[in-house]
Amino acid sequence: MQPPEMTPTAVPPALLTDLYQLTMARGHMAADRLSAEGTFHLYFRRAPFGGAFALLSGVEEAIQELGGFGFGHEALEWLGSSGALPAPFGAEFLDVLGGRPFQVSIDSMRDGDLVLPHVPIARVTGPLWQAQLVETFLLNRIGFETLVATKAARVAHAAEGRPFLEFGARRAQGVSASLGAARAAWIGGAAGTSNVAAAERYGIPVRGTHAHAWVQSFAGTGTNSESELRAFRAFADSMPKGCVLLVDTYDTALGIENAIRVAGEMRARGEELAGIRLDSGDLGELSRMARTVLDSAGFPNVSIVASDDLNEHKIAALLQGGAPIDTFGVGTSLVTGGTQSALGVVYKLGAVRESNAEPWKPVMKISGGSSKLSLPGRLEARKVMEEGPAGSTLTGHSIHLESEELAGESLLRPAMVKGEPLPEAAPNLAAARERARANLAQLPSAARDLENPAELRTVLSDPLVKLRQELSRP
Repeated sequence: MQPPEMTPTAVPPALLTDLYQLTMARGHMAADRLSAEGTFHLYFRRAPFGGAFALLSGVEEAIQELGGFGFGHEALEWLGSSGALPAPFGAEFLDVLGGRPFQVSIDSMRDGDLVLPHVPIARVTGPLWQAQLVETFLLNRIGFETLVATKAARVAHAAEGRPFLEFGARRAQGVSASLGAARAAWIGGAAGTSNVAAAERYGIPVRGTHAHAWVQSFAGTGTNSESELRAFRAFADSMPKGCVLLVDTYDTALGIENAIRVAGEMRARGEELAGIRLDSGDLGELSRMARTVLDSAGFPNVSIVASDDLNEHKIAALLQGGAPIDTFGVGTSLVTGGTQSALGVVYKLGAVRESNAEPWKPVMKISGGSSKLSLPGRLEARKVMEEGPAGSTLTGHSIHLESEELAGESLLRPAMVKGEPLPEAAPNLAAARERARANLAQLPSAARDLENPAELRTVLSDPLVKLRQELSRP
């Protein structure tokens, strides 16, 4: 029997919605407003992890998945009969859900783009009732992966050019999250993943060593050190290419000595030990000791891999302390966000019209204080660059109305037209990773500081400021 194909979402996008989006859709039908159109903007209000920016991931796959948006027979049957609902939906509304073609269009940034607070990541336009139905799906898919990609970019910055690996599948918040996290981490700068399913799906390099359990399984064949040596030999015999030995099961110093012994045996038969891994203890002290012993034994090219609940701050501290670690394994803090479990993405209405024959009417949310004010109109966004001796540097983003004539390319590009994803907007992981690298290189170094980053400004155009002031009046 073939196993079911794993997909980033376990349910169809149409059902991955909150009930109030369905009740509002039914309300539009009851009010004879199925032709009414709206434009929504997806954005966040505050950059994650106390940083200055976010690195976008997930938008391309999300839009691609929306290409199959629709309510199938089983979904409609459930909506019309389930006791889990406050009241089943009637036949007329179910006919609307099942019979009306999906007519939503989306202009969006691309995976690997940098995003600043309040800047629209996506502009979603279409029949109001349909554009509302995709809110939860888009927020879920884009918010999570963007959080992970941003964390990965921070880890990459802390590692100062040293590779790091995504080790978080077992700690991810769900099977589909482990796949999305591996993809986002790769965009953000990870050198590989331990997740075999993600490697198969996305072509990401997959890496791994062995567990403490491998060493422990040889217990009873002598002392701890003797059984560890047998375990190392067996592993090196089985996997000589790229062999990395985990040396801290019993005594790390003796484990390193055993690894050196196996390295010598491998060299004698024309093979080389790739590395050792430290997964506990004082990683700074142990790595310095390991480097000294390995070099003295004639193995300067055996790399030192370190893990143990690492994050960007721990990595930065290790390197500032002179730890000679070559590769880092980062798991829980990367795939869950660590200190920040979610990105506060929101989805706000900016303009409405009763039919496509009418002009757009800008709208905005006013109550809740200045931090909760939304931006009115149909919005565009552009980079604000500063030219210098070293080239172009990103200083911020500008937000303006679609109707304004401005120089430069909009960050929002057509990605879906009337429910059909555009070929040029199809997911391209290699392009997204390279785009992220290029965009991060445009940042001033102070904006990437892990503790006190310099601000990247979000500037509103004068016509947008004026419109916002007009709509804010009682």
